[in-house]
Amino acid sequence: MRLFGGKGPAITNGLDIGTSYIKLVRLQHLNEIDVNLLGYGLKKVPRDAIVEKEIRDHDTVLGIIQSLIDEVDPSIKEVSISLAGRRVFTDKFQVKVPKKRENLRESIMIEAEQKLPMGTEGLIIDYHILHESEDSKTAEILMVAVHNDFLRDYVLLMQDGGYSVVGVDVDYIALTNALKHNIIVNPEDSQVIVDIGNSITNLTFLLNGAYFNVRDITGGTLDIWKTIQMKLRVSPEELSQLESGEATWPNESEFQNAVYAATEELKMGLDMAFSYFENITKGNQISQLYLAGGGSIIPYLGEVLSEKLSLTYQVLNPFYKLHYDPSIFVGTSPEAIAPLFSVAVGLGLRKD
Repeated sequence: MRLFGGKGPAITNGLDIGTSYIKLVRLQHLNEIDVNLLGYGLKKVPRDAIVEKEIRDHDTVLGIIQSLIDEVDPSIKEVSISLAGRRVFTDKFQVKVPKKRENLRESIMIEAEQKLPMGTEGLIIDYHILHESEDSKTAEILMVAVHNDFLRDYVLLMQDGGYSVVGVDVDYIALTNALKHNIIVNPEDSQVIVDIGNSITNLTFLLNGAYFNVRDITGGTLDIWKTIQMKLRVSPEELSQLESGEATWPNESEFQNAVYAATEELKMGLDMAFSYFENITKGNQISQLYLAGGGSIIPYLGEVLSEKLSLTYQVLNPFYKLHYDPSIFVGTSPEAIAPLFSVAVGLGLRKD
C-alpha cells in the first residue's frame, strides 16, 4: 500500500484514530483552494483501547468508528488515515537522480537501507520529493517507513467494518497540510507545530515555509491534567468535568498557576528540541509557535507556554478557511473544538 495518500475524489474523508479521541471530517473540494466542510464528529476512546497508536481492543475501536461514521454520513465507505508513534520512522536525505527516472525508487531504497538501523525487512517504505535541484541531478527526499504489521492492523480494522483505506499519511505531514491551507506561513521565519497528544507531544518544524523535521517529546495532556489535579486537589470526577469543559475553576489565577506548574516538563522538552533544531540548521531560531491537539484547548496553556518560551503562539484552527454551514456546529463553536481536528482535516485536504 502506498503511503502519502493517493488520488482521491472531490469528496474526501479524513479519519484520525487517536489514543483519546477518534475524529472524522468529510470535505468537498470545490477547486484547488475552496473546500467545504460537509460534516465532522469525534468520539471518546476508552483508556487502553489504543496505547501509543497500537490498537489493543479491536472490537471496541471498530465499534466507535462505525458509530462515528454513521453519525457523520452513513454513506462513507472510503477514508484516509494517519499513522504515528514508535513504529513509524522518518528521515530526510539527498539522492542523486538517475538518468533513467524510473530507477529513482531503487536509489532511494539503497539509501534507506543505510539510514534504517534495523534494515528494510518487514517495513513498508514510501517517499516524497521535497525539492529537486535546478539541474535535476539531485533531489531532497522525505522517507517514511512503517512496520508492515502495524499498518496492516489499521487496514484490517477498517476492512472489518466494510471500509476501504484509500490513503495513508503520517500525522506531521497532515498537520503541515492543515497549517498551510489555513495560515499564510512566512518563509523567512522558522515555525513549529506543537501537537499535544495524550501521552506524546509531536513537534513539526518548518523552515523556509516548508516541512523540515519532526521530533517527539514524551508526555502530553494526561501528564498535564494529572499535575493540575494534584495542584488543585480535586477528585477524578471533578477533574473529568474540568477536562470536558463542563465546569470551570472558580479562581482563575489559581488554575493558571496550576497550568504553569503542569507545563514545566513540556517546556523543558521543547527547549531541548529547539536547541536541536538550532544546531542542525546552524543558528535558525523558532519564531512562531502553533498549538494543536487536545492539550491546546487546556485553558491558559497557550499563554503559559508563550510566556515560558518567549514566543508568540497561535492555536491552529483547521476550520478557519473551510466553508461550512454554521448550523453543523450544534451546541459548540468551531474554535472550541477545531484543534482536535487538525490531523483529520490535514488528511481530508490531501487529494494527490
